Amino acid sequence: MIDEQILEINAAAGITAKKVGGKKGKRTRVLNDNEIRILWRYLHESKITEKNRIYIKLLLLLGGRKGELIQAEKHHFDLQSAMWTVPIEIRKQGEKIGAPIMRPLIKPAIELIELAMQMSKSTYLFPANGQEELATNGFDTT
Repeated sequence: MIDEQILEINAAAGITAKKVGGKKGKRTRVLNDNEIRILWRYLHESKITEKNRIYIKLLLLLGGRKGELIQAEKHHFDLQSAMWTVPIEIRKQGEKIGAPIMRPLIKPAIELIELAMQMSKSTYLFPANGQEELATNGFDTT
């Protein structure tokens, strides 16, 4: 609202997560083998779309960040060489590090990527509609 010049001051400007009891820091929680098995099984029983099912499976198989996969374009994947190139502009701290991430692809991931490519009519692997990339907030609660 400040940007729209409706308000002149931001009453919450000095509030930080630390000041209100929030914790900042690296998260260390990961799914254990049993939790992954349960999630994988649930994906087949759930009523989510095939596109979302593939997306979640690829996150599990590739171990990448959701933003990298959401912004991935088809040409970032070299299925012949079994390699996913995450460009500087979409990887975390890419500009700072100055190099893309080269992620090897295993066969189950390649099969899912091929399926996602067939389903997508966009340059993006997981488009929301038309030529737009998938909105990141769509997967925050999955």
